[in-house]
Amino acid sequence: ASAAIHSAALAGADDALRRLARAHALYAEGQAHFSATRYADADRAFAAALADPAIPEVLRLWASFSRGAVLVSLGNPAERDRLVDAVIARADSTVYPAVLSRARWARGTVLLRDGSFEQAVEYFRAAQRGFARAG
Repeated sequence: ASAAIHSAALAGADDALRRLARAHALYAEGQAHFSATRYADADRAFAAALADPAIPEVLRLWASFSRGAVLVSLGNPAERDRLVDAVIARADSTVYPAVLSRARWARGTVLLRDGSFEQAVEYFRAAQRGFARAG
């Protein structure tokens, strides 16, 4: 519904603005589905937002991270790990410290559950430094 509202409101806008609005609406829709524990719907919304190669990097990072969280609930931790690791690899710590820190915290949590305590603490500390930078 949100994507349709954005499309109607931006009917006269240029294509780039309409695509950006659609991607943001799909991201918001994914978050709403995730909050309501409708994980398959959330996965579809995040995947649709990520399908546009022209979306801004910050939205791509957040949508990738959020989709990773959904995939855990859908029983696909390997794909979650791939997405979270991609966010960690791509996110510049000076430009995107918040999403990078969230991804590092998530990676630390996985390592902690797997019994890799020292490595987990390294990720938690890196996340802590990033959150401090993010404000």
